[in-house]
Amino acid sequence: MIKIGDTLFLEIRKTGQEPQKFQCKVEDIRGDHLLVTYPSDLRTNKSEFFMVKNKILCTFYDKS
Repeated sequence: MIKIGDTLFLEIRKTGQEPQKFQCKVEDIRGDHLLVTYPSDLRTNKSEFFMVKNKILCTFYDKS
């Protein structure tokens, strides 16, 4: 399961464009909600803000 401190890999896909890839860390878990750090672009390492209603693919890897 996802734990505090785990890294999440995020991807936004837009038609006709290369996927944008980001990463962030889980800061807190409250019920069925994850609170995460600002996502950082994997290419530029700059923080990003996502628009409401963006569809995001989220991946994480379990170490067990």
